Amino acid sequence: MTTDLKLSSTHDLLLKDGKLLLTEGASQRAQQIKIALLTFLGEWEFDTSIGIPYLEQILVKTPNKFRVEAILRKKILAVQGVRRITSFSLDMDRTNRSLSVHFSADTDDGKVDDKVMIDRRNNV
Repeated sequence: MTTDLKLSSTHDLLLKDGKLLLTEGASQRAQQIKIALLTFLGEWEFDTSIGIPYLEQILVKTPNKFRVEAILRKKILAVQGVRRITSFSLDMDRTNRSLSVHFSADTDDGKVDDKVMIDRRNNV
């Protein structure tokens, strides 16, 4: 079984008594999905092909909702250990160029359920 460093709701490393906390199992899978959904294309300087094309295709004036949903579903399914998406909802705010994604998925470690908020301020 693998583990990851546990992140807070503000995406910082979690410490308890000066020690890093770890996450595993379903909560680890949920965190990995959240990281995948929050990574903007080109954000990681060591591999600019990683990420979602938010600024190019999603957080634009007139996004194609079906295309956006397909991109996000594909990214969730690409996370290791995710078997299938059991529910998915997308709320797009075109005025503020933001969106929220609520998803449930079956994983090798059990069911995960989470919500991710994305807007232009996540990356700019």
